Amino acid sequence: MEKQKILEAYDKILLKEARNDKDFYYMNAILGKVKGLKVNGWELDYDPMVGTFSWVNSRYPDWWLYMTPFWEGMDGIAVNLDNAMTGDSEISDTIRFKPTYDSRTDAKTYVKYSQKFQRRAVEIIQAKEND
Repeated sequence: MEKQKILEAYDKILLKEARNDKDFYYMNAILGKVKGLKVNGWELDYDPMVGTFSWVNSRYPDWWLYMTPFWEGMDGIAVNLDNAMTGDSEISDTIRFKPTYDSRTDAKTYVKYSQKFQRRAVEIIQAKEND
């Protein structure tokens, strides 16, 4: 009986990982097409070798706002604001996000979340610069 429970739990984990992998590749396919999109001074960059998305802003060249959907099996969008010069991470968060599989809707939702974190990133960066 105990072995059966363990096997059922393992199957649930595998199914979740498979779903998240599918969602990761789906969002990468959508967002990979809009690489270079500019929103509020931030430009979307995509690293196809790793599968990560980041927003960069020429006003803050040392800072990268990573926002990668379903990164490493996460259930949503992994968000990190990293300083390339110091290696410090100022934001580490996960946004709950469930794709609708309507590429237009999902891309718009991603951009909406991105705008929220872009504003937050600017506040943090400016506070750091004023220290």
